[in-house]
Amino acid sequence: MAEATERVVERTVRTLQLGQFFRSCQWAVTNTANTQIAMMLCGGDYARVVRIQSTGTTISSVIELAASPFFGVVSDRLGRKPVLLACGLVKTPIYLMMAASPSMYALLLSPMFGECAYQMYKLAESTVMADLVTDPKLLAICNTRIGSMMGASQVFGNLFGGALAVVN
Repeated sequence: MAEATERVVERTVRTLQLGQFFRSCQWAVTNTANTQIAMMLCGGDYARVVRIQSTGTTISSVIELAASPFFGVVSDRLGRKPVLLACGLVKTPIYLMMAASPSMYALLLSPMFGECAYQMYKLAESTVMADLVTDPKLLAICNTRIGSMMGASQVFGNLFGGALAVVN
């Protein structure tokens, strides 16, 4: 029985690592591109770009602050897996908007959706592991293994995003 549980834990950790890698790569790849697109849309006015991006992030933080108490309730009611999937895909419409017709509206929405979805994703991710692993030491190890993929994605995502921005 213990061996079966260990296999489930290991499979869950690997699945969450993969999800964390791809979810984090989204940000790393698009952050560079969004900044370049914003510079083009603003006619090279860097101060305007910073204002727009910081406004989006600030609005996101306010929404996150107000909504955080409900994230756990949503995860409990909908289930961990649906929340993980939804939060991983939440920025897809914005990416499609940027690809089809770059706009300041999409640039403003990007951090708003992304940051809130990230916080909800992290809650569901850590709750999945807490539901599965009761030993605090093993839980810490599993969460650290999953979190390490964020660093890996930043290495690859930033390099890839920078290369894509160069070729426009």
